[in-house]
Amino acid sequence: MNRYLFVIPHYYTHVPDSDLGSQSEPRDERAKIVARTITAIHETFGRSMSVFPGYRSPDAPGHVIDVVLVTTRTDHLVAEIGESAQLVHHLVVDEAPMDLGFAAHRVLADAVGTYDRYGYLEDDLVVHDPLFFAKQEWFTATFGAASYLAPTRYEASGGLKVHPDGPLPDSATANLRQPPGPDRLEGDWFGLHLGFERPSNPHSGCFFVEDTGLERLCAHPRFGVSHASIERTLETAASGPIAETFCVYKASPLCSDFLEVEHQGSRYLGQWGTPEPVHVVEALRVAAEVRADEAEARAAAAQQRAIAAEDQLGDMRSSRSWRFTSPGRRLGGLVRRHLR
Repeated sequence: MNRYLFVIPHYYTHVPDSDLGSQSEPRDERAKIVARTITAIHETFGRSMSVFPGYRSPDAPGHVIDVVLVTTRTDHLVAEIGESAQLVHHLVVDEAPMDLGFAAHRVLADAVGTYDRYGYLEDDLVVHDPLFFAKQEWFTATFGAASYLAPTRYEASGGLKVHPDGPLPDSATANLRQPPGPDRLEGDWFGLHLGFERPSNPHSGCFFVEDTGLERLCAHPRFGVSHASIERTLETAASGPIAETFCVYKASPLCSDFLEVEHQGSRYLGQWGTPEPVHVVEALRVAAEVRADEAEARAAAAQQRAIAAEDQLGDMRSSRSWRFTSPGRRLGGLVRRHLR
């Protein structure tokens, strides 16, 4: 049984048309999102049981889960997340809202040596994969402790799924002092051949490390200290020190769902001109395109096979053995017709 600590900086005050999309959402909707982030941690990594009529199994082995929600004194939704509030330790700090992530760093630093795994995540991210840490452990064992596999964020709605963290210009990470490392790594995980790339955008909104990894993070001179090396302090707290301490990789586009976290809502989908009412229609269009491409590829492959067979038959008919055996084939045809 392992012990896991997750620390979540959380701030909310309703500001219509805010640059921070989370602040422009209605209170009740945002409260549901924060509650889901918390409950998903316990569902994914905690205890479980099998239940159906007439049967209830004992609790399956799980992990000890501690979740700390770091907030300012007044601008939060702890009173509105319902019973989920019982699943967290609420820590109030005197910190500027945009610096809450660095206060979360200090909570993690104070816990070094007392947990097996540590996580930092923004309050609208959901981890669904119970093999999440096993995949990270495999990556570290395969490529070394200096390499870190960051999850890919995604949004999904109505059957449509997108990855919002695209390439960034060099200017966006000019103040980020990333250690050198190979641009690409490849490895096999249970029969899957996977590729991993150093991303121009290392942001994931979260990071997860084991105990020795947290010790290395705590040695970073700006861990827990407010600064902006990736856009704003908000993004920096989630991705700055981890990108300056380790060689950060993400799964390449062809296998981007190998390690991922869900960004709740559809803010990015809407920003890219796919508002919520048409998500299903867009998903149908994409699926239809995929099927059409597959049908076209199958038709082209069949045509190539037919051409190859015709070429092979032409070569065979022009060969000496075909000419020498031609009388025998004609005689065999006559005998078969006579027997019928």
